[in-house]
Amino acid sequence: MYPSDPSNPWQKFQPRDNRFKKKRLFPFCAMALAVVVMAVAAWAMVNFFPEIRGKLTEFVVFFTPSPSLEDAGQEKTETPLTREQVISLLPPSLLDNPASGHVTVLKEGDSLTLETGLNPYLQQFLLNEISHLKTLTRAKPEIIALVVMVPDTGQLLAMAGFDAASPGMNPAIFKEYPAASIFKIITAAAVLEQNLMGPDTPLFFNGGKYTLYKRQLKKVKNKYTSRTTLEKAFSQSVNPVFGKLGSHELKADQLKKYAGLFGFNLPLDADFKGLSGSIKVTDTPYQWAEVASGFNKTTTISPLFGAMITATLLNHGNIPTPYLVETVTNDRGKILYKKNHSQGPRAISPKTAATVVKMMTHTITTGTAKKAFRKYRKDKVLARLTMGGKTGSLYNKDHTVKLDWFTGFAKNKEKHQIAVSILVGHGEYIGTRAGTFARKIFKAYFSRFPASSSK
Repeated sequence: MYPSDPSNPWQKFQPRDNRFKKKRLFPFCAMALAVVVMAVAAWAMVNFFPEIRGKLTEFVVFFTPSPSLEDAGQEKTETPLTREQVISLLPPSLLDNPASGHVTVLKEGDSLTLETGLNPYLQQFLLNEISHLKTLTRAKPEIIALVVMVPDTGQLLAMAGFDAASPGMNPAIFKEYPAASIFKIITAAAVLEQNLMGPDTPLFFNGGKYTLYKRQLKKVKNKYTSRTTLEKAFSQSVNPVFGKLGSHELKADQLKKYAGLFGFNLPLDADFKGLSGSIKVTDTPYQWAEVASGFNKTTTISPLFGAMITATLLNHGNIPTPYLVETVTNDRGKILYKKNHSQGPRAISPKTAATVVKMMTHTITTGTAKKAFRKYRKDKVLARLTMGGKTGSLYNKDHTVKLDWFTGFAKNKEKHQIAVSILVGHGEYIGTRAGTFARKIFKAYFSRFPASSSK
């Protein structure tokens, strides 16, 4: 009697064991059914909703795990990365209005984390400004580019912009625009470096401040002649004075020399792809005047390069190397790349750089940026700062966009300092000027420092 035989344990437990097998089988069947349902749903979404297909592809690229080291049967190398390799790693999204913090990319199955040096607060401030500008129906700029840099290290604190004519390109680094009167910084530095004159040297011109006719380049003095100094001509951006400096004092060789010393016509030295500045000097004296005063459309700079020019002055005449990436770390915590904070080549002497910096402060107090910075001494943040800059303005070739420049600096008594470069391309209506954006950036950045820190 098998069921009643207590001496046989197999008979005793056989019915319970069969029930246990049935219970274990059910979860696996349910899981298999769920996988089939999910696969069918995914197939439907990918084939009938293309936008979801793109998202799924992106998910797979960035989140599919790489083969394990055990399966591969080999060890991963910890080879340091060169700066050229870092440049190749940067995704386009990191250079197009980048987000602060870190970005993860894949390289040969290895997950790498790129840590940027962007200031989160300041970067978001710039992005908010641009978002607001895009909502305007009147006086919306055709171009806006904003760059903020630490002068002595080249660290990019913030960078953002857009160009309506090239919406897929960040104008802060990927395009060059006529430099206009920003080039007067190079001209002033050249005549000071060669001891041709000082800030208080008297200079003379005839006609308007902002025109540049050939007759204004003649060395004449009459009852219509206006007297100024190099410092005043710089802060007020007087074209005839700087035209004379180019055609009579510097001429072709010196203009090309000092433009080259500041980095014109040279590849951008950075850990990302971008553009610097370009210049063309002919053998015509009037063209030398155009170049020296910035009254031409052939001398061009990127907004980033505009910040580098100011940063060079604050960096005692040494050109900073702009950088975006601080470190690159793999998924095992090994640092494969770390920014080397080295000094760049020297463009001018520390004395000349300091003199131009002082001249730039007059642009804000009595010069062309006075209106943008009016009543700044009554502002509890700006009143604690030393600020300076250079403005420039020029229409594009089609005369449809007025390019409005400001490149300058701000620093407090504790030696915190930033260099900025702003380009605004105004369309049919003139909106917020570049100098006003500089003022906003200065206040936003230095409001993060306690008032006592600059006393």
